[in-house]
Amino acid sequence: MSRALCALVALSALGVAGCVGQAAPVPMDLAPIETPVVHQSPKPELGRPIAGLTKAEAEAYLQRLAPMVVQRVLTAGERARLQSEGELAVAPIVEAWTKEPGFAEAARLFVETTLNVSGAKDGVDYSLPGNLAAVLAAQGRPWRELVTSELCYARDGSPTACDGDAPFKGGGLLTTRAYLKSRASRFNLTRASTMMRTFACRAYPMENNLQLRAPKAELLGMFQAQSAAEAEAADPRSVSGAANGAACYTCHGQFAYHSQLFVKFDEEGHYRASADGVQDPAGELGRSLNGTMASHFAPGRAANEEAYVFSAKVANLAEAGKALADNPTYVECAAEFFLNWSLGLQWGIVDYDRNLMSAIAERARKGGDPSLGRIVVELYSDALVMKSLAKKEP
Repeated sequence: MSRALCALVALSALGVAGCVGQAAPVPMDLAPIETPVVHQSPKPELGRPIAGLTKAEAEAYLQRLAPMVVQRVLTAGERARLQSEGELAVAPIVEAWTKEPGFAEAARLFVETTLNVSGAKDGVDYSLPGNLAAVLAAQGRPWRELVTSELCYARDGSPTACDGDAPFKGGGLLTTRAYLKSRASRFNLTRASTMMRTFACRAYPMENNLQLRAPKAELLGMFQAQSAAEAEAADPRSVSGAANGAACYTCHGQFAYHSQLFVKFDEEGHYRASADGVQDPAGELGRSLNGTMASHFAPGRAANEEAYVFSAKVANLAEAGKALADNPTYVECAAEFFLNWSLGLQWGIVDYDRNLMSAIAERARKGGDPSLGRIVVELYSDALVMKSLAKKEP
């Protein structure tokens, strides 16, 4: 493990326990359901305290970041400024980076890598999410538009429709076939979990004070269960692992709302107004008819896209994108993901202290919804980040 990674781990939270991806049933006999405990240190100051880097360390710090963040090495002028001003030059240099074409390309690569989508195949343009990111970064537009934009963009930056055929406007990359087809899965679990992981840095179960749970009475019996036995009694097929082991209400009470946002989209990423979310009686558990996926909810409610994203009631995926972007976790998560990406790490390897990312996000939000550039400037000029990545061990 590198010195920088060790230092960052020292700042990290241990994260929250989740139900996602468990291979075996796990009893969840919780009464009441408890909020996951997340370690938090005292909140860092909102200003930019001195990190204490030497001039050589400041130069090495940006020399490490430049190839990812701006797609080039440091210029002679930048090195000279760092040798003269030290860490005081970090913020202005990074801010200048965000105005360069290389930063827009970095934004494209960041989103493409995060979602593992690019290029084109079988008639699907998998470049739309990255194109949208590049346009937002190049024009300095709010990063929230990644999940709220009414338009997508071609590779040359010209506007085009997002291609999921949704009848509503908005939702950004969430309504592209690139996102929808690549994340198609039974009960729409992968689409929902990717959305929360990528744009809120949360796995299931989430904090109770962050995400509401659906009323038990509205859910299928297997999703009301608090143990493997209850789940099997409701539907013997639930033990197959398709519903995350015990199909516990602790997780799926929250999952139900997020997966419901995708109930009208088929496995190819097309919106089907007629989709009702009802389990195909002859099909695999979690699948409905015509390539759509089954809902967590009982028939009747199963066809209704309405959901709650955090505490906001939303009518569809477009409104869900707005609710995601309105929550403070959105900017915090963007900072965390960008930091991991620029260091060549994957989400989940390092789970940063929530208060560190909260302080960075709060600075970035001063003056309104921040662009990716503003988030990145505040991220890389943060004293704790600088010390963790650049300071030598004692």
